[in-house]
Amino acid sequence: MTDDTDDAPVPKLPRGKGLKLGTAELFRIAITLAFLVAVIMLTKPCSNAVSTFVIGFGSGSGSGSGSGSGSAKIDPYERLTPDMTEQQVRDAIERSKAKNAALAGSGVMPAPAPAPAPGSGSGHGSATLGPAMQRRAVTPPPAPPTNP
Repeated sequence: MTDDTDDAPVPKLPRGKGLKLGTAELFRIAITLAFLVAVIMLTKPCSNAVSTFVIGFGSGSGSGSGSGSGSAKIDPYERLTPDMTEQQVRDAIERSKAKNAALAGSGVMPAPAPAPAPGSGSGHGSATLGPAMQRRAVTPPPAPPTNP
């Protein structure tokens, strides 16, 4: 039941004498490692720079970077808590109105208010956009005439 071919010697696989890389392959590996190290080292400073750049657009001043030393943020809101009396609530509302009036007079933009009605033209940041970039109010098409 056994074949005579099973006793034949099995050829061995050729073995290499180590890893042989040419100059071009070593150069490519070195460049890849250098890029990897550069990406790892530059990730934190670049992410911080991009973060401050992007956050600078949300400052609300509407005049460029807006993160100057003279732009102190004043909170125009008053905190209302459930344990306040009616008089304390009225006083807080009056203080908030006074802060908003003072902010409007000083030219400092308060925190964003609720969105205005479409077409009112007083949207946040509308003064900094060019006429072609401003959002236009969409007017509904005229109703078709009805014939009796």
